[in-house]
Amino acid sequence: EDECGVCDGDGIADGACDCDGNVVDECGECAGDGPDEGFDCDGNPLQITLDIELPSGWGWFSMNVVPNDASVESIVPNENGAVQTIKGQNVYTQYYSEWDTWYPAFEFDVTQTYVVNSSTESSIDITGDEVDVANTPITLCSGWNWIGYLPQIAWDVDTALASATLSHGDILKTQTSYTNYYGGYGWYPGSAESFVLNPGDGLKLWVQESSSFTYPSSDLATGNNYAYDLSRNVNEELMWTVDYRQFEFNGTITSKVFIDENRVGSVGDLLAVFVNGECRGVAQAMQSPFEDENLVFLLMAYSNEVAGEEMSFSYYDASEDKVYNDIQIIEFEGDMAVGDAID
Repeated sequence: EDECGVCDGDGIADGACDCDGNVVDECGECAGDGPDEGFDCDGNPLQITLDIELPSGWGWFSMNVVPNDASVESIVPNENGAVQTIKGQNVYTQYYSEWDTWYPAFEFDVTQTYVVNSSTESSIDITGDEVDVANTPITLCSGWNWIGYLPQIAWDVDTALASATLSHGDILKTQTSYTNYYGGYGWYPGSAESFVLNPGDGLKLWVQESSSFTYPSSDLATGNNYAYDLSRNVNEELMWTVDYRQFEFNGTITSKVFIDENRVGSVGDLLAVFVNGECRGVAQAMQSPFEDENLVFLLMAYSNEVAGEEMSFSYYDASEDKVYNDIQIIEFEGDMAVGDAID
């Protein structure tokens, strides 16, 4: 008898896995049916869903999934009419509730960041395949680039942008914080301060040199445990607070503080800008990596005017529990990048 119990039989046929002529499925199971549609052999979904919470006001986001349908109607169904405007770097669309339509036609690109204005809080769910990070380069032009964050995990800024061509003075910002690139040093804040980028983050990167880069693949990760809070300067527990979601434009101010021509700064100090008594940005003192003892302030200023709005600085000295008002005036300009931690 052969292995199938047949006298003078030929046994299991070539290519079969049992005496009934069945074959091994793609999961390695003899006579199996393979994975369920939309799932792998371990029952994991082949596609993933990115959940994005949109605030009332202005919000930034990007996507790390490739949707089956990238049209605005598919990505933002807008059933409650909350989302009113969506801006890419070079295109935009608006929602017309009376016709229940978006105009002009608009499609999302995973390599881009988008800025959204909403009348109320809402959320969107984007389902699709994971972005093939290694084979999805992002092109950078000299100047500002609204770039998407493509990995499925968080990376510190030094690792995330390691393959980009960077120069002293380049700047990366989210809606709530920013970091500068210093030649011969790297990003500050950077990996040493656990400045990280996360899935869904909207990012704007200003570079001097044109180039392209790819993000690191997730399989390079050895376990990331980052603690830096990009929103540390919009903490509602601070003495001064700003509702950044209410402003369309922002700019960065990296500053040292002088009172009566004397350099000041200690842990717990705050620097803020105001317009007619309304706080438009606040920064906590941070240790500078370029000086042994002195501190710097990394302040993000906000406005709904693209240029020309005057802002006054106020400084809180924690050691004396004293506020110095109107120590200097600055004129706001959208995407301005004033000062750095060295000069």
